[in-house]
Amino acid sequence: MGDKLLVGKVCFGPREDYDNLLSKTRHWANIIPKVFICIRLRPKSEDPIRAKREFENNLERAKIAARYAALNGYDPEATTIYFTQFLNDFNEVERDLGRKIAQSRLKFCS
Repeated sequence: MGDKLLVGKVCFGPREDYDNLLSKTRHWANIIPKVFICIRLRPKSEDPIRAKREFENNLERAKIAARYAALNGYDPEATTIYFTQFLNDFNEVERDLGRKIAQSRLKFCS
């Protein structure tokens, strides 16, 4: 086959980079490494209007990072996105609970 590499039924030419090949191979072998997405969610602003906008922007940044990781062959552990669906990040007790659970999940990431 010369300078081409056949993996499964897909043929990679010489211009395919190693990362792309590795990513595709991990998916085929069902070996998808976890990566922890850690983005500050809590707003710095004290102004309620600015804080709400900052919170939403930070949440959107976390979604973009998780999407990027997923599209590049990783299983994103994006607790920022997940926990805010049922825990109140503005309540100290619930925020600390989310942080503790997230820290326990961090040890399973690459």
